[in-house]
Parts: sequence; structure tokens; C-alpha cells
Amino acid sequence: MVLMMTNCLKFVLLFTILLSQLYSIATVDEDIIMTPVLVKDLTPKLMTPIFEVMRCHGEAKRDKINTENRNHNKDKPKPIKKPIFNQYLLITILSKEEIDQAKNWGKSFPEEFTDDRRLIFLLNERSHGKEYYNPLRELHGEIIAIHFGEIERLMDDFRKNPKTKSKYPIMLLYSHYIPCAHVQNLGYSCSEELMNYAKGRIQEFIMLVAYTITYKNTDEQSSFNFMRNGGINAFMHMANGEYIHKLKVYTPSSIDGIKKTFQGEAFDCIIASPPSRCCTGNQKNRAAITAYFINHVTYQCISKSNAARFFTELSRNQLKICLKKEIDKNIGDDCIQCSRKNPESLNATKAFFELCFEKSIEDSQVLGKPRSHNQYDPNWVPCPNCNWNVIYEPPGPKRNKDNLKK
Repeated sequence: MVLMMTNCLKFVLLFTILLSQLYSIATVDEDIIMTPVLVKDLTPKLMTPIFEVMRCHGEAKRDKINTENRNHNKDKPKPIKKPIFNQYLLITILSKEEIDQAKNWGKSFPEEFTDDRRLIFLLNERSHGKEYYNPLRELHGEIIAIHFGEIERLMDDFRKNPKTKSKYPIMLLYSHYIPCAHVQNLGYSCSEELMNYAKGRIQEFIMLVAYTITYKNTDEQSSFNFMRNGGINAFMHMANGEYIHKLKVYTPSSIDGIKKTFQGEAFDCIIASPPSRCCTGNQKNRAAITAYFINHVTYQCISKSNAARFFTELSRNQLKICLKKEIDKNIGDDCIQCSRKNPESLNATKAFFELCFEKSIEDSQVLGKPRSHNQYDPNWVPCPNCNWNVIYEPPGPKRNKDNLKK
């Protein structure tokens, strides 16, 4: 009996040790810290095979669509003709091991890439009708990918995939044209949007861009400057089928040290100007109501926004347009001291607020997150890594202005 109990105890002890080891392994796997891939390892020789696979895949899809559109356009009047595309954008996220294997893929992706939704293929959208995105011009693929969740979906799939979830993500973009910069009347620069997405995130992923040619209306040097500031490396396709490393970025860009916020600058501008006193009374009330007003109009403009992180030409202009609408909506002739029931005086007051808001957007790099839940508190913390639509907790500052202190 004693011998049997001893053997049982030994078995229980052994089983416990095995379980603890298994738990230890599982814990290590969950908490794995990914080491960023070094830029020096991403050589043209290594990258040429995968970029060639991407170029061939993207061109084949684009050309197929163009053939279908040309067939559709035969004998059709111009208004209903479908577009013919030069530009396309293909995005994928790979591990270093997968890039190493690409030399064995020939000129096409393995089936798992299309089956597992590991590729994004985008053409510029015409007649897109999206508010605040210049409906008179095409919506470029980079904007669709970043502002409408395509890249985030791709990254989420990479992190959930059992084959890649413990690997460091290498984000690859192949574009027929170099990501655009300062194209006249477009309203944004794709290279700036890529910079804003990638800047300071080297611990999360690295972004590489490959392209075939430069679009004639793009400022190529500005495109390189934007990508350099985002820590993005760029490769160009050559006629012999090889790729040259056009832009090497070794030092990751930092987002530390941001101090100014749009709301903080707007508050200082409004409070410091004598005209602001006509609407906001004594000093204490002026501070509280000004902070509330700034929080209210900012929330109205960003609660449904697709923008994130730093101001770019696109997000800056979107915010300016929306703030002007909110000023028109929230400053009326019910503010007797400001308007004196006089349209000229009312317009002057609106112009003052517009000027303060525009100046504050230009003088700051980011939006701020309220330091407290008190909507009258004029303190904001810089939020350089935030999606704009989560900066304020819903429903945000929505109190009726009729209930504010006179």
C-alpha cells in the first residue's frame, strides 16, 4: 500500500512538472518580443524576387481590368465609358522568412496569399463622392488603404495567422507610380499619408515601398523627404528587372517631444485676444466656456473622422473645413454682445474664431486628449499616436449652449 501511494505521489509530481513546463512555454510564446528587421538586411538582391512577384501580380490584375473596360467602352458614349488605369497599388505584409522564400515562388504568389486575404489590390477611385476627400479628383489607393481600414485589416490578419503571428511584420507596397507629393489641386500627398502612418512605429513594423516610375506631376524630392521622415525605404524597378535602393533610412523617426496641441493653441489664441471677452464674461467663466466650446466643436469634427496621428495636408484641410461649419452653426445672433444683432459684427466674430483655429492648426502637429473628464478643463495631452475618432469619449461635449452660464 505504501509503495503504491509513493508511486502515485511520484506520478502526480511528474505530471505537475510537465504541466508547469507546458504553461511556461505557452506564456513565453504569448509574450514574445519581436526584434525589428535591420534595414541593412533588406538588400536589393533579397527584395528583388518579392517585388517582381508583386509587380507582375499587380500589372496582371490592372491589365485584366483595363481589357474588360476597353471591351465595355466600345461604341459607348463618353459619359458612361469606364476608366483605363496606369496606376495601381498592391500591399502585403510578410515575415523575413517569407521574403527569403520568395525567390522560389517564380512570378506569382502561393495560393495561400489569395485564400488568406493577405493581399490588397487598389485602383484609384473616380467619382468617389466621399465628403472631405476632394470629390473633383481621384481618390488614390494609399488614401483608401490608410483612411478606410484596408491596411489595418491586413495587419490584423497577419497577427492572427498562426504562421506569422510571432513574426516581425514587414509591410510592402508596390505602386506603379512613386507615392505622390504636391500634385496640384489634389488636396493631399500619398507619401505624406504613408509617413504619418509609419512614423515612429519601428517596433511594430517596417514599411518598404517599390515603384516603377515617377508621375510627371509629382514632386519626387518631396516624396522622398516624406518617406524619409516616416522611416520608409524605397526601391525602384529597373529595365533589367532588378531593383535599386533609392531611399535608405537607418534611423527610426521618433514621435517623442510633442508639446503643442491644436486645442491648447486655440484656447491660448482665443483667451489672449480682447474680442473674445465680448462672449465669455469674467476670467473664470471665459476659461471654462472657451474650453467647452473648443472641446465641443473639435469633437463634432473628429468623432467620425478617419484621420489619425499627426496633421497632414489632408487631415489639416478636413479639420479646417469642418470647424468653419461648426463655427457657423454655433455662433449666431443669440450672442447679443458679439453680434449686436448686426450681420457685420457677427461675421467679424466668426472670422476671429476661424483665424484662431487656422493658426492653431498650423502652429501644432497633433490633437490633444482631454486631461480630465471635465469638459470645462482647458488642459490637453498631446496624442501623436491616436486615431482621431477615439480622442473624446462619446457622446463628447454636447451640452446645450442655452444651459451655459450667461
